[in-house]
Amino acid sequence: SAGGAFPLFAAGIMDTLHMTDALIPVQGPVFCSWGMLGASRRYDDTRSFFMEKSQWDGKALARQIAAMKRVGDEELARLGVKEEDRRFDVVLEMRYIGQHHEISVPWGDRLIDDSCRNLVEKAFHDTHESIYEYAERDQDWEIINLHLACYEAMKGHTLFHFGEGKRVTEKTVAGDAFGLPGEVTVPVYGEGNLTRGIQGPALIDFSYTTAVVPKGFIAQVEYEGILTLKKDGGEA
Repeated sequence: SAGGAFPLFAAGIMDTLHMTDALIPVQGPVFCSWGMLGASRRYDDTRSFFMEKSQWDGKALARQIAAMKRVGDEELARLGVKEEDRRFDVVLEMRYIGQHHEISVPWGDRLIDDSCRNLVEKAFHDTHESIYEYAERDQDWEIINLHLACYEAMKGHTLFHFGEGKRVTEKTVAGDAFGLPGEVTVPVYGEGNLTRGIQGPALIDFSYTTAVVPKGFIAQVEYEGILTLKKDGGEA
């Protein structure tokens, strides 16, 4: 838990269950808040746009999407998103003629013109089949709505900058948490020292909590936010 040390009982659990490694989400207590702060800025626009297959007019469809993109551009600019970081994805809300519910057919940022009808038709049938496991490919269809997602390109959003280096210190603590008797002096690593495996017994000091690496285990960063605790191959 935040503010405490973990996993104080990892060695006992792993011995009992004969597990070879454990995953420790060192970012766990702040994932939600950090994710919110790192979310890309976004504006969504949905408009009614009715067009049957027999009435296909790719130019009219393209004009409507272009008008929506102009609004999206303005909104992203208002949100402070740089022009080079703006992305647009089109979703066509479609259904078979007479069908009760429409489905969302991803189109992305591909261009639409008069020559695209067959591609739109295929995308609709394929999406319908992926959802309902069937597609009536000989049936006519219609577009009901257009949805445009206007958003900021995702960028790196690092919470802990592993590998930036920190002086390793030492601390004398009770050995119980490490599977050792009495008091022991163990190295204390920082999050900047995790570019290599950390051999237990050791402590890893994060900004809000501490990870305990018992004797006979190795701690290693697998990817951002996840620390693995593995049994040393030389230990029983």
